[in-house]
Amino acid sequence: MKTKHLLITAGVSYFLFLITLTPAANIIPLLNNKTTGVVMSGISGSLWAGAVEKVSLKKQTIQSLKWSFNPFSLLSANLSTDVEASVQGQSITTQIDYALFSKTTALKNLHSSINANELKDILKLPLGDFSGIINININNATLTAGKLPLIDGLINWNNATLILSDKISFGKISLTLNNTDNGDLIGKLNNTQGELSIIGDIKVLTNKKYTIDIKLTPRTNASSELKSILSLIAPRKVKSSHIIHRTGYLHDLGIRL
Repeated sequence: MKTKHLLITAGVSYFLFLITLTPAANIIPLLNNKTTGVVMSGISGSLWAGAVEKVSLKKQTIQSLKWSFNPFSLLSANLSTDVEASVQGQSITTQIDYALFSKTTALKNLHSSINANELKDILKLPLGDFSGIINININNATLTAGKLPLIDGLINWNNATLILSDKISFGKISLTLNNTDNGDLIGKLNNTQGELSIIGDIKVLTNKKYTIDIKLTPRTNASSELKSILSLIAPRKVKSSHIIHRTGYLHDLGIRL
């Protein structure tokens, strides 16, 4: 039995060694698909530690993509890789673990900084322009098809500004993401400084029902333009605060898990 175990281990190790040496340029072009709009060019390195200079998608372009797999993670039925990418000139780094049996994807130590106006362009938001830097720091995010993601992380929007006819400052906006013991996703929203006080909760239950409760309170330095906008987006008032309350299901927002 011991000899058989050694032979299997040696065979798997040799197979992994061969895969490690496989040039990425021999395999990656097979993923190009004009129907889906995926085109990759400038391929270098090996299949398990390589880079692509440009990844063109239908609506987005990744300027560079680098990866480094841990081939020995396959011995535990996992596929683990460190990834570094550049989107709209902003870097994204993370470790991706994919469980082959449970088909669960885990993102670890995901870090990215995004220009707020570039995010607006990606999301196709119609209102004015944004400025400031959005820093994304996700410690862990577990993604399973059909289920809510399990997320532990913090998103900060520094020097958050909306530019209309004038600049409207929101200071530093923070969103903390965590899950309850039963898997509900909870977001805590708040800000410091700026013309507006923002305090709110965003909840998404395991049945995909969401609830948004946000209180917006103009500060003494709030512009008349900001006050006019608040009356439009949050007409309900409690004393000097404007209240946003929304509830529904994720599929109502076009989000399907």
